[in-house]
Amino acid sequence: MIHISDIKKFNRCQKLYLLSKQNRELSNYFSFFNVTVSIEESIMKKLGISSAFMGVKNDPCARALNAMETEEWLVNARFEYEQLRIKVPFMHKVSEGWDLYFSCLLTNPVADDAATYAFYVTVLKRLGIIVHEVYLVHLNKDYIREEKLDDQQLWVVTNFFYNHNGNPSKHILTTIYGITTNMDEILEQMKEFDFDIDLPMEKTSKCTRRNKCAFYDECFPYVETEPDDSILHLSTSKNKFEMYQEGILRLQDVDLERIEGTRMQFAQIMAARNGGFFFDRLALKDWFSSIASQPAIFLDFEWDTYCIPPYHSMRPLQTLPFQYSIHILDGDTVEHKEYIGVGDCREDLLKHLQEDLPTKGNIFAYNAKGAEVLRLQELSMAFPAYAVTIQSWIDRMEDLSIPFEMGLVYDIRMRGMFSLKALNRMIHPEHTYQQLKVSHGLEAVQLHRALSTETDLDKVAEYRKALFEYCAMDTSELLAVYQWLQQKVEGN
Repeated sequence: MIHISDIKKFNRCQKLYLLSKQNRELSNYFSFFNVTVSIEESIMKKLGISSAFMGVKNDPCARALNAMETEEWLVNARFEYEQLRIKVPFMHKVSEGWDLYFSCLLTNPVADDAATYAFYVTVLKRLGIIVHEVYLVHLNKDYIREEKLDDQQLWVVTNFFYNHNGNPSKHILTTIYGITTNMDEILEQMKEFDFDIDLPMEKTSKCTRRNKCAFYDECFPYVETEPDDSILHLSTSKNKFEMYQEGILRLQDVDLERIEGTRMQFAQIMAARNGGFFFDRLALKDWFSSIASQPAIFLDFEWDTYCIPPYHSMRPLQTLPFQYSIHILDGDTVEHKEYIGVGDCREDLLKHLQEDLPTKGNIFAYNAKGAEVLRLQELSMAFPAYAVTIQSWIDRMEDLSIPFEMGLVYDIRMRGMFSLKALNRMIHPEHTYQQLKVSHGLEAVQLHRALSTETDLDKVAEYRKALFEYCAMDTSELLAVYQWLQQKVEGN
């Protein structure tokens, strides 16, 4: 049996399709979005569906076809054509045929997925079903929840894709009919696919497009074993694999005519040519002197992202901070403070932040404007009584990723990355995140969701300890990065 997800993998990369079939354990699904209500039931309320045929898993195609004779609405109807099995979320009978409704957990659906919807329409067409219109039911970017969830205001129904400015631009069904993909040809190729074939490993842009492929490390394990000055660590380079295949293996030997010329690339090449380290001493000193403070405060949030807003003053796809860690460096003294909450802990978190954050000194975060500042701005909108205090914190925020992002400093041990975890491996190779029970953000989110429903007190204590250790690691590493930069500026 073939599903739409199989076709998407096959079209992206036949090796991905092969490995996904051989590695079923990678299909364990963890939703990035925290969904606290039934999306299906909410959309049914939006569409005014009170009575409908309800499809179930493993339904034969005949069941949905029979239901079309008597039912006005079909929900999760299964159909099959040439071993391709589809599930249509919502179908509505109209005088001209059937209208299709697809749920879209975005606020601005663009035409990127038009080819996927085209497979649904083509299957139904092959079965003799007339598709009159195709709609997307997407989240309303302007909706702000009050005490109760308003399903009517939460969703927007449209038969247009939007442009990147958020305006309707392309009629969905017209776009679908303009797609030239030959479904029958693809299905035939998939049926004849040899699962015993040894496909070559060829890296293309598809390997990292949108999201890095789950099998990237399996396909290209040699990237991790390459030396620190390998050309494969060249940042944002579309030609590095091509040069590598030609025998240009080291950063110091890169073909300067085939690089993009970013500041980060310059720093990498200069570091490789100068003993493994490069920094723009004057620029780094100027930047650091402008942000150095006493006390120096290091802040990190952990948060969960909710598809449908569960609490008042929240928008669709908004985050809710549930934890923070703070390290405070004052002279030679380091103090640590921390917090974890469950449920709607936003105001409680703010109250604790007021107590824990010193009233003076810069507040350092990593990717501050893309993370901590945004979280604080969202909290300010939800709790206007704290707006002045929150703005004072934002005014004191500084981003420790700037010197790395701008190529002011680079050590080849960073291996082309400047995330906090990459810097941790360089500064503290003896103490890495992998030694913790929680080693990255999604694991923290997953454990916090478990904590929110756990009643066993021993497990609650265990979960809290693991979460505290992880978040504290982030701010302790922020402190380490700050001190490392300070040493470089001072010439140590």
